[in-house]
Amino acid sequence: AYMKMLTTNAGMSKEQAAATVGHLRVESDNFQADTEYAPNRYGTRGRGHLQWTNTDSSKRRDNFEAFASSNNLSPTSFDANSRFLVSEMQGNHGNHWTNGGSMAGFLQTSNINDASNYLQNNFIRPGVPHTERRLQAAHSAFNAFQ
Repeated sequence: AYMKMLTTNAGMSKEQAAATVGHLRVESDNFQADTEYAPNRYGTRGRGHLQWTNTDSSKRRDNFEAFASSNNLSPTSFDANSRFLVSEMQGNHGNHWTNGGSMAGFLQTSNINDASNYLQNNFIRPGVPHTERRLQAAHSAFNAFQ
């Protein structure tokens, strides 16, 4: 479902969509964890497919929950997660891209590895990278979508 939605609604290539799905799979324990199992380094727990987290400088979890509520969606639903992901990537909830990254920059990536690294370094910024797991999940999503 994510591959189709991201290529159709967000204008991503199959490679970019696969990279995004790879990150979502790792962040959410293959879509099983609505909320992080243990508090993160900020003492909070991320929520949703991307484990959106409140920090001292950013309220991404609050933004996600407010988005779900204002659209009458359950925060555990695919619609809430997928629509918020695209909306946040497009900059509609503050700019959460760092290091000069942007949705436009992400859309310039041309292969799964570059797309995955771009997201990891400029948008997702995981505390524990698990880069190889993310890449494996991305390649798996790409191959399943063929």
